Amino acid sequence: MYNARIPMCIYTVDATSFAGVRQINIRLFYCTAALALTILIAFPERAGANQGADQADLIYIKTTDKDKSDKTEEWAETPVDLSDIKDAGNIPARAESVFGALFGGGYYAVPRGIRVIGATFDDGNLILNVSGDILRYGGTNYELRLRSLLTRNAFALSPEVTSFTLAVDGKIQCLPEGSLLYKITRDDGRFMDFKKS
Repeated sequence: MYNARIPMCIYTVDATSFAGVRQINIRLFYCTAALALTILIAFPERAGANQGADQADLIYIKTTDKDKSDKTEEWAETPVDLSDIKDAGNIPARAESVFGALFGGGYYAVPRGIRVIGATFDDGNLILNVSGDILRYGGTNYELRLRSLLTRNAFALSPEVTSFTLAVDGKIQCLPEGSLLYKITRDDGRFMDFKKS
């Protein structure tokens, strides 16, 4: 007889027979799944396992021109170094770094010269305060892409971010073509994808 001690599970199985080995494999699978689910529930901030404490993914729109009349756009990611942030759970500091990289990187559909003034995080709502330079553009298609970039990057920061608000020079206001980014949730698909209006 073999005593298998697994967190939350203790089984005694005759491992000499095929049925015993199969039975322990099935039980191990269910115990491992239960343990993983318990960890995710107890530590939701660890759910973004693809992000290390010292990096985050910046989401941007990658464009390719096959010829003058055929331009494609797709979502892409690039890592942002966050090693200067001592507390990995500091969502406002992470937001300032990621959005600072987005605004300073010359990415498609991002107006030039935008500065991050600050970020706050309260009760699941990330508020990003930026300079008025974000209003220096025109065109509905441009705005659809910009608001998608903003919301996708906000929600990629942490599972704890449940809504996103954009403030311009400390005031919540509409973008030039009328979009108001105020407590936008993850479920609001029209703000997450520029192909939906």
